[in-house]
Amino acid sequence: MANVLIASLGESPIVVTSMVKALQEGKGISLNKVIVLYPKEHPFIEEGAALVDIHCLCSDVEEVGLDFEDVNTWESCLVFLQTLYGYLEAFKSETVYLSLSGGRKSMSALMYLPAPFYENIKGVYHILDKYEGTDKSNFHSLEELLDEYELDDPELEEIMNPSLGSLNLIEIPFEHFADADELRKAMGQKKEQLEGEPLGIAEISLKKKNRMSSDAAEFWTSVFQKKAIPGRYEIRLSANAKRQFERPNINRLNFSRYFDKLKNSGWANKKAGKGEQGGKHTTFKGKDKTEFHVAKMITAQRVVWYLNQDEVVFAELGVEEGGQYHRVDGNVILNENYFKKKSAADYHPEYGVGDLMPSGEAILIAAVGESPMVVTQAYALLEHSDNMKITKVAVIFPKQNGVIETGIQILENVFETRDVKVVRYGIDRKDVDSKDACEIFLRRMIQGVNELKGEYPESDIRMLLSGGRKGMTALSFLAAQRSHITRIYHTLITDPELEKMIKNECSIEALNQLNSVRKRAEKMFLESYPKESFELVNIPMIPLQMKAEAKTMRKEGKI
Repeated sequence: MANVLIASLGESPIVVTSMVKALQEGKGISLNKVIVLYPKEHPFIEEGAALVDIHCLCSDVEEVGLDFEDVNTWESCLVFLQTLYGYLEAFKSETVYLSLSGGRKSMSALMYLPAPFYENIKGVYHILDKYEGTDKSNFHSLEELLDEYELDDPELEEIMNPSLGSLNLIEIPFEHFADADELRKAMGQKKEQLEGEPLGIAEISLKKKNRMSSDAAEFWTSVFQKKAIPGRYEIRLSANAKRQFERPNINRLNFSRYFDKLKNSGWANKKAGKGEQGGKHTTFKGKDKTEFHVAKMITAQRVVWYLNQDEVVFAELGVEEGGQYHRVDGNVILNENYFKKKSAADYHPEYGVGDLMPSGEAILIAAVGESPMVVTQAYALLEHSDNMKITKVAVIFPKQNGVIETGIQILENVFETRDVKVVRYGIDRKDVDSKDACEIFLRRMIQGVNELKGEYPESDIRMLLSGGRKGMTALSFLAAQRSHITRIYHTLITDPELEKMIKNECSIEALNQLNSVRKRAEKMFLESYPKESFELVNIPMIPLQMKAEAKTMRKEGKI
């Protein structure tokens, strides 16, 4: 059985060669093959892959270039994950190790996602430079290396493989929840089972209160089948629909569930059959040939909507009574005769989801490192696109780090301007830079989640993957999995130049130099930047239990 390392590559190829050296000489793992995933449209990145190939201590290096410049859009994230899945499938009979160290944080988050579904993955690792930020730093950028050396320069042999004493190899905790084969089988089940019934697969048995969402099924099916996730529509509302949504006697939470569903073009364009769910449950023709669709979910609430290019426009909100649809603010029956007299002009799209009265309260949980703006960025994007009011932000961080502590204080000050409370969960460490520190961080995050659930049972819990170091990103995912949090997010900046600008303008040092909380808040809540250059990625979670836990519960008759 061969030992295979799958690693992502970014702006420092030394991260990959250092990982190989640390595993082989530090952990005694003899690697037979190294697979390097990288965005091949990124400037000079192919030279970086060549440097790894030439100077890696493993003789068999496979360079895998992906057809984009960076993993900074939802589409490129999906391609990265599909490619990773393909290699995991190809090496199911080998022992596999994963490296989270190379490339941007989104690549690290994605690299960790499949780890719970493959028993042959025996280790997930991150590597740090002990001299990071000093003139002795090891992880030189690709640009620096290319300026100074030729690809095959003998001097690079030592530079590309720094001494073990200058490196810090971190083993990231992970658990085996289920097999990929079982997940694929689950994806094949009928949609109504995914929405309302247990999966019925032994190793993926869920607690009875947990069900796989259709979003999660669609996401993982897209990964397994290597096909694109359907496009996303913008949700808009007419003045009429907004007024109806904000009536005091309706269940806004039930109606807000349609926002996520109808954003998905696959769901919105599906014509549902009898007993099935889908956007086009019933269609009425308007006087200008506008097609008004009635969307059906499992509740009595209905929404009437039409397509306006890349928008779904909510026209009316209704309820079903005796097989007929009634307006929520009157006795008008929403049927064919009613819509024959209506057109799109009667329901002009005037409002977005962010303009609506919130349907409930939510708590955002985030790891925090030296970029606190990631948390406010996620808050601003959620506020714009979701219908939950975030009332609290829980931060998990190494409290012995003075720089990070300053960042937490900045977060507290700017969130006060939004009337949002920051809840601190610190760990007694300066950094999450060892397996022990990872375990402490993970326990503290799960403890924080449980405390928040107990104290605020009516609040929806959301998890952010983007904050802190790359290892903290992976731990956040594991904490969400263990705590059965199904709404987890990652933020992306799609404009590389803007990302560089924000890195400079929103560093803790730069924010401290601003002389008012208002000015800091303007930058941190994206008021100074174009919102269209940011993307909020919702990664649907499958609420699984650990495989061993599921077996125990099955024996006890609990599932």
